[in-house]
Amino acid sequence: MLPSHALCAGVLALASLALAPAAPAQSIADQSGLTDLIERLGDGNQPTGAGVVVAQIEAFSGGYVPDPGHAEFAGKTFNLRSGASSPSSHATTAGRHYFGLITGLSPGPVEIWCWEASHWMSNFLKGTGTIPPLNVWPVKIMSNSWISSSSSNNKLLRKLDYGISDQGLVVTGGVNNGTGVLSSTMTCHMFNGMAVGRSDGSHRSGVTGFGIDGPGRMKPEIVAPGTATSWATPLVAGAASLLVETARTDPVLSTLPEAERPDLLKGILMCGAEKRAGWSNGAPATGPERGLTLTPLDAVFGADEIDVNQSHWILTCGAQAPGSVHTGLSPTGHRGWAVVPIDEGQSRYWLIENLSTKPLLDATAVWNREVFGDFKGYLMPDLSLRLWALDGQENLVSLVGDGGLGVFAGGNVASESPVANVELLHVEDLEPGTYVLELERVSDGSFVGWEVAVAWNLPCAAPEVYCTAKLNSQGCAPAIEASGLPSATDPNRFEIGASGVINNKNGLLFYGYAPAALPFQGGWLCAAPPLRRTGVQGSGGNPPPDDCSGTYLFDMRAHIQGGVDAQLVPGAGVFAQWWYRDPASASTTGLTDAVSFTLCQ
Repeated sequence: MLPSHALCAGVLALASLALAPAAPAQSIADQSGLTDLIERLGDGNQPTGAGVVVAQIEAFSGGYVPDPGHAEFAGKTFNLRSGASSPSSHATTAGRHYFGLITGLSPGPVEIWCWEASHWMSNFLKGTGTIPPLNVWPVKIMSNSWISSSSSNNKLLRKLDYGISDQGLVVTGGVNNGTGVLSSTMTCHMFNGMAVGRSDGSHRSGVTGFGIDGPGRMKPEIVAPGTATSWATPLVAGAASLLVETARTDPVLSTLPEAERPDLLKGILMCGAEKRAGWSNGAPATGPERGLTLTPLDAVFGADEIDVNQSHWILTCGAQAPGSVHTGLSPTGHRGWAVVPIDEGQSRYWLIENLSTKPLLDATAVWNREVFGDFKGYLMPDLSLRLWALDGQENLVSLVGDGGLGVFAGGNVASESPVANVELLHVEDLEPGTYVLELERVSDGSFVGWEVAVAWNLPCAAPEVYCTAKLNSQGCAPAIEASGLPSATDPNRFEIGASGVINNKNGLLFYGYAPAALPFQGGWLCAAPPLRRTGVQGSGGNPPPDDCSGTYLFDMRAHIQGGVDAQLVPGAGVFAQWWYRDPASASTTGLTDAVSFTLCQ
């Protein structure tokens, strides 16, 4: 623990969150969805956080700034807001996870503002008085890898939440490492930012308390794959940097100022987070309250592990306006978001048409608290989020309790926390049907209009490999491969390839609308006739003689969306397999295993 520092009327004990080895860079990329994002967009097309000005706040630990001479910080400029400083190893490792050229998710930012934590509270927050926080434009994102306890927490947190709303800042703050209830009462207790934990769950968690505003709110909101919360926290800040760059450079999003609002980005990151095995927000699995929760987040993992690919996908699918009544709506996209005004007693609705079973539907609603200008109090509305079925007469049909049996396999279809400023739905195995997503604001007595950020994600089911490949003349079992998701409308790629085939031989992809396991040319025909064939292509690979270096790749997205097969419509099940020449085999042909997928919207 570092020496205490006096801050206005309170005494503040500051410490770095942890000092631990960095997690492997590739592991971070894989676990955080960056690898999937690069694969989906193509290497070199992914956002990096370029052009986003970020800030790093650290407790003093021999210094408070990253080592400017570190290779991962080449080309970066550090703006030392708290005066001259020697490099800090803690700040260096946190910075590598934030904007490092190799370790971080967002290597693009080149301008970094650095504060020592106690000075940040007096310089940026302006202490506990009535002076508003310092305007720090062009800073957009602040990462806090430190903890504290102070007798002035409510005043400081109100000023922080005020600064977030007033300046549009995205702020992350780590919870403490270890296990047990929350022990830190500073940035991780904020309303308008994101408290961050570790993917392995080795952090403090639970509900806000200790006399802090809004007791009973769940923390952390999200986790990331750092070996300490000091490293997880900047990973989430880096993920936000990718979204901010996207919001500023996408041709459509750049015309929408709300696309980089902190409440929206928080909601999109939480909506896109991967809900891993064991995740639960406490919704009963049976009984009259099946699918209803009053605790929107997992008690340890919050919304769970960041997935920048899914969050980026949600953001780029764009703003989609709701209706003020649930009838007469046009279907919304299966990914998207909205920032909607809502008065007390009102609801907003989105229509979702689901033509095939989906592995999940995730949705979030996030809103900020409004802190008074004198920082002596605040207002916050009470909202809920719910998924309904819609019958043929456009009546809303509850999915809570028995109404959801046979409609969804697990999770929650209603989130109704009385204290949180976030609601979250996680619906597992949603069956085909017509649904309505409702954001409802109760009559909370505040008489103030509010803006709420809503995000949702209803992804296609991933393709599945099945059947058995035929061993070829070179002793290889060729393998079919699918990349992307099969959608009738999504512009992102969906490709079906093969590896381990004979080099420099012609082949083609064929598919049908039912599976099979029929003996065929010394192997197995895995799709039932009638079959559709794609064009012939060469396998390439090494020069002769024959080996297994050949590969194939077919753009299935273009084939689906090009209208060449009238049966390729949402809801269709497709079963595909590669056939190729293998002159040295008894049949002179080869077969891969097969892939099945259901075409979605």
